[in-house]
Amino acid sequence: MRPGALFQLYHMNGNPAGSPVASNALGHVMLTLVRTGEYRLVEIVAPEGYATPTGYWIIRANAGNITGIESVGGNPNFVLIDGHWYVGNERVVPFIFHKTDDQIYNVQDWDRINDFLLSGATFELYRFNGDSPGNVIITPDMVGQNSNQWQRVGDFVTSTGNPDEPIVFEIIPGRVYQLVETQAPSGFEMPGGQWRIVADDDGSFTIIAIGDTTIPAFVNIGDGYYVGNRPITMLPISGGTGRGLFTLVGIFLILLAFGAMLYRAKVSKQQM
Repeated sequence: MRPGALFQLYHMNGNPAGSPVASNALGHVMLTLVRTGEYRLVEIVAPEGYATPTGYWIIRANAGNITGIESVGGNPNFVLIDGHWYVGNERVVPFIFHKTDDQIYNVQDWDRINDFLLSGATFELYRFNGDSPGNVIITPDMVGQNSNQWQRVGDFVTSTGNPDEPIVFEIIPGRVYQLVETQAPSGFEMPGGQWRIVADDDGSFTIIAIGDTTIPAFVNIGDGYYVGNRPITMLPISGGTGRGLFTLVGIFLILLAFGAMLYRAKVSKQQM
């Protein structure tokens, strides 16, 4: 274990068993188990650059000594070596991106990139815990805190449109993730699909479209990724003033064409 981790121990009834405990400079954590029975241990802060586990551990104690530790919800397993318990954290790499207008795909001058940033898009990230994710769209019934398939990691994140405030998710290299846009910016379309993301050990990412291959693509422009939204196309509402205007214009054009045809016919007849 590394320094910088923060743990909270709970009784099984949910009440805290003392204050949070941090790992020291050597990565050691000292827990006081005053009663025989079971406790629940949660890592609430991971060391910098490492993933915070999304589950917890059940600690079994007898007369102040730990007799066993069970991992729940996908947490790393503890191992006992020479009378000491050890547990690791998985390394993470940041996945950084901005939400933009889809004009980003036509921009030639990247110095203008900030002109197209959008606020109000909301995202959530899911991690796959099974063997084969398949080509599936994530729905709420497929996820859960103790799901053995898709599990939401982190909080909902909303774009601000500020170039200094990108959207950032932490991704464990080699694990499969899926990014879901749950709300589009005002005036823009919701994507028809989702994005499958896998990070390599060197910090690079593989991003593929899931569910709809026409979904806007991520583009990498040095300081992070950018992904666009298509603006909503406004059509006249049936029975509204827009439709009436279009109808009048159409009738006018038809009459104009008919009048031109009659005029040409009259001219031709006079020339005969």
